Amino acid sequence: MRDASMMSGKLVSVVGFWGLLLGIMAASPAAKAQPGTTPLAVLGLETFDGAPAAVANTITDALRQRVSSSKGFRLVPGKDLMEVKLVFSCPDEAPSCMAQAAKSLGAEKLVFGSVKKAADGYLVTLKMLDAAKGRVDAWVAEQVPRSQATAPGIRGPVQKWFTTLSGAGTSGGIRVTADIVGASVLLDGLPVGVTTEDPLELGGIATGQHDVVISKPGYEPVRKNVEVVGGEVATINAVMGSVTPAPMTSGQGETGGEATTAAAADDDEGSGLKIATWATLGAGVVALALGAKFSLDVQAADKDLDPYRRFDCDNDGPPRACDAQGDEVGPLSTRDQGEVRRILDDANTPKTLQWVGYGVGAALIGTGTYLFYKAYLSDDQAPSEDVSLAKRLQVAPVIIPHGGGVSARLSF
Repeated sequence: MRDASMMSGKLVSVVGFWGLLLGIMAASPAAKAQPGTTPLAVLGLETFDGAPAAVANTITDALRQRVSSSKGFRLVPGKDLMEVKLVFSCPDEAPSCMAQAAKSLGAEKLVFGSVKKAADGYLVTLKMLDAAKGRVDAWVAEQVPRSQATAPGIRGPVQKWFTTLSGAGTSGGIRVTADIVGASVLLDGLPVGVTTEDPLELGGIATGQHDVVISKPGYEPVRKNVEVVGGEVATINAVMGSVTPAPMTSGQGETGGEATTAAAADDDEGSGLKIATWATLGAGVVALALGAKFSLDVQAADKDLDPYRRFDCDNDGPPRACDAQGDEVGPLSTRDQGEVRRILDDANTPKTLQWVGYGVGAALIGTGTYLFYKAYLSDDQAPSEDVSLAKRLQVAPVIIPHGGGVSARLSF
């Protein structure tokens, strides 16, 4: 009789989603390391450009089966890539952020990627991340014919991909350094990371010629064609010059050709930033609203438990059970106990999603506030020889178990 009351009390307690997940995984026998094996998690592939989810699921299942049967690796339970990116706020799949997700799953290695719809099939992109080093060690990108995207047909390509990802195949690496922090790096047209104060290490690159592009708004992009040799690391040092508007000559008025072009470019950039500002703020409000909606679902579930709660009757006689109105009632029947369990199970999902909504909403609102400052309040007339506040201030959304916010870094 008292079990229903205790369980209902737990229902409305504030429990951090990822803290609960880590506790469950730490207690799970599967989370304990086995000698001579490397814990590896395979995240569910993300789909783009109309690629069917069934194809992504087929490739994900084949990869997990391959890991289970491979010597030296131990498969640990994984989530979907979209879920991991949402919870850990990894929109660009930054290696440092994905490494935190891998550690939370109890994995030393992490395989993740995407499936895009192509003209005659699907483009499959896979990455192998080393959680301890916080870097992508191997990279695979290959197009699969539509007729081969079935459970039997995908086994051969999956075996070849995993051989390359696990380091058994011949491959090399690329090390990228740049004088600008936060520049995007594209390898053969695909994003592979951003530059930081430390070199960006790209491993598991197939031998041969590769095209590397380093770019960031406000700077001249750098394009390099590198030769990757098996077992060796090619180095790229990108020096990015800032893009400055051409000076106005005495014969040009504000309506002159170059001045008009520069003004139009500034207007377009400002308009894009304003659109991004309100889009981010709007998404934050939607996320907070979803969090509130799920909170109401939890409260509704708690209210549904009221008829099943039992209390000791307030009298001087023998102990008896009463309901919330003080009326004497009997113990819960087997059917009633089953209904209590059903209500609690149904409430588990909204109980988790309410904190995800609050955390993501707080992060988006914080980011939107910074963008609002950039779009409407930032002074763009600072002297060219000084580094502006916008370039010295780096802001990023942060998700924590009980909420979210924004982290900021100011360089002097």
